[in-house]
Amino acid sequence: MSNLTPLDCGGSQREIGRQYGRARRLELAAAVDDLAGLLALFPQQAAKADITRAALALLPASQSCHPEAVEFIRGQAEGAGLPLADVLSLHCLLELMFNLGNPAPMCTSFALTGPATRDGRTMAGQNVDWFTCSRVDVLRIHHADGGKALAVCLFGAPYYHLTSAGMCSCANLTLGPLASGPQTPLCVYLAKAMRQPSLEPAMAVIESFAQGLGYHHLADGQGRMLGIESVSGSRQTLRPVDGVLVHANHYESERFKPLDAGLDFMPDSPRRSTRLRELIAEHHGRITVEDMMALMADHQGHPNSICRHPDPSAPPALATDSRASLIMLPREGVLWIADGPPCSTRYQEIAL
Repeated sequence: MSNLTPLDCGGSQREIGRQYGRARRLELAAAVDDLAGLLALFPQQAAKADITRAALALLPASQSCHPEAVEFIRGQAEGAGLPLADVLSLHCLLELMFNLGNPAPMCTSFALTGPATRDGRTMAGQNVDWFTCSRVDVLRIHHADGGKALAVCLFGAPYYHLTSAGMCSCANLTLGPLASGPQTPLCVYLAKAMRQPSLEPAMAVIESFAQGLGYHHLADGQGRMLGIESVSGSRQTLRPVDGVLVHANHYESERFKPLDAGLDFMPDSPRRSTRLRELIAEHHGRITVEDMMALMADHQGHPNSICRHPDPSAPPALATDSRASLIMLPREGVLWIADGPPCSTRYQEIAL
């Protein structure tokens, strides 16, 4: 049985961060050490000073994009008794890893609605594939303005959101040509997007800040779903086909495929997305939450499958697996989450 008991946090963003930091003080300190250990193994063999310097370089862009997200990070550092730069580095994880030259395989995602599901309900989710040392937390956030959200955090940073505005988000690593200079961290602009009242302004925020590091798709309780791929200076909207969106870690849009820099790092990505589309097609028109739980446990291509397991050919310190599996129902405000590979871990239901 999963042990992802949600942490209830409320108040201002700084107070929410402080509550999270206090509750996970030891785990966040360990995450900072783990991140330093991982990046020391990357091609540039970054020292701790290099990591914090690179993270602090992203602080001005983060502050300009979404001051509330920075307040959350400041509070998290205060609650955990850690330097701001250390906690900020956790929230800049993807940007640091890309700049240090060794992205890790991560994530196969989906969104379904209308003709694809048994009762027409909308659902979205993904397997969260990352380093085996990384911890997953769930925050149940009570915002000061009365809004609520469930945020699934990886290495102490929120990447996946389900909100009381009836929206949910998924995110996958993609790699295209990035703009020069400091980028706004994905965690920061995504937090801003998921504080919006509806799908359109949320997508507009992502379109304003996405620069090639990461794919997103959003779904809402009205059955609307959109995906966004990006490269520096350009975006491409992906729309569902027969009520289905599927994505992994490579570009799907024809105009971005020649710019894809991720396939050298994540060659299994096309196989995973093709396999998930095939499985969904076999169940199309009658898909339930329970069906998706089973499909996300698929092992074709093991160990680098939809349900990922450590690859024995990889160094143990860089081993990855499915740290969690998510299925979100935006209309109902319900998250189903497995705390580990879904082949061996039961999903638990968490409500807003």
